[in-house]
Amino acid sequence: MAVRIVDIRDRSRWLWVLLAVAVLAVASLVISAFVDDAALRAQIEGRASAALGMDVEIEGPVGLRLLPTPGVTAKSLQFVHGDSRVAQIERVRLQLAVAPLFVGRVELRRLVLDGADIRIVRDASGDFNVSFPGQAQAQLDLPPSVSFSGAISYLDEASGRRIELSDVAADGRVREGGLTLDPVELMVFGGPGRGRLDADFSADIPIWTLEFKVDGFELEEALQALEPEARAEGKLTFSTELSASGAAWEDVVGSLKGSLSLHGTALTLHGTDLDARLSDYDSTRRFGLLDVGAVLLAGPVGLVATKGRDFARLLSGANGQTEFREVNSTWTIRQGVAQADDVAAATKDNRLAARGKLDFSAGRFEDLTIMLLDKHGCAVLEQAVTGPFENPEVEEPGAIATLVGPLTELLQRGIDQFTDEECEVVYEGAVQHP
Repeated sequence: MAVRIVDIRDRSRWLWVLLAVAVLAVASLVISAFVDDAALRAQIEGRASAALGMDVEIEGPVGLRLLPTPGVTAKSLQFVHGDSRVAQIERVRLQLAVAPLFVGRVELRRLVLDGADIRIVRDASGDFNVSFPGQAQAQLDLPPSVSFSGAISYLDEASGRRIELSDVAADGRVREGGLTLDPVELMVFGGPGRGRLDADFSADIPIWTLEFKVDGFELEEALQALEPEARAEGKLTFSTELSASGAAWEDVVGSLKGSLSLHGTALTLHGTDLDARLSDYDSTRRFGLLDVGAVLLAGPVGLVATKGRDFARLLSGANGQTEFREVNSTWTIRQGVAQADDVAAATKDNRLAARGKLDFSAGRFEDLTIMLLDKHGCAVLEQAVTGPFENPEVEEPGAIATLVGPLTELLQRGIDQFTDEECEVVYEGAVQHP
């Protein structure tokens, strides 16, 4: 006769599990019967509105559950700031602590936002449809863990420029007086981006830090944000490390510091043959070095400043294409002013570079100069830009040597006139001469 030995501890463990499940099931029925859905909805709307500084309304149903984890699900949320709808979210899930529910209080453990559609708009006067949270808002009892998925769009009404960010996903940790999103993942112009954002609200003035990189975004998609008819081939990599402080947008921009970098090789821009146009001095005078400099030399920093003002002119020429062997754009930012460190591009036959500053805090070009270089890195032709972003003073491209005629001849005669001692080298960066 076989004897079966049963461990009393195992049986006891299972009894406790069954008892816990039974208690949760009964508690679910009790809570569903006694918790006021309207009061629960009002608490969620009120706390979200206070935390975000905007009106939050739940248009869909609010559901309470205890299994498999205690929580509340709300569907179809609308976020409104003034007269502008900032966002809508398909579903919000809140994981809750059980005990406070018996007294009608919501205590959050985790917040999950699914299917979000966030729309940031800057109007013609420069005001945004959202505001930064202040210290009092940040001290609210927020959940220690958050996650987000959806899409984000940005519209500048003054310029008509729109940027779409898709497949955005972020996981965050909330601490007392602060928030860290790590990782933040999204698609930018067809390229995968990944980064980290930290916001510290513990002091009177919020502090922000950002690290972000986009690997292999499509040049064509980036240019089409400025000019829908743009056609291009190739990919670039973008990275940035920034920090700032302030509750108002102007303070954040004015305190920016860090770095920006853009790099790409084997790029093709359709619509114009830049080398052919650069070979004719009169043609160069008509479209200007800034046209290509704003788009391909200054990178995302320059695009923000110039708003793509000369890009359409660059593509307005006859049929043709420009092959860029390399584009490199690195900037150092201090107190909202971007200083060009190594900003240059090489086509099949020519090399161009940029130097100077972009003052984002004041919205001005500070002696930004686009230059056509000879093989020594000396400027043979240059164009200076100064003044406000909206209406800068753009000088006509000028030859360093006062000569008239085809640029190929100008280059040759200019180089011949220089000696090693006389040639002022203005570029010694990473982009090599063809």
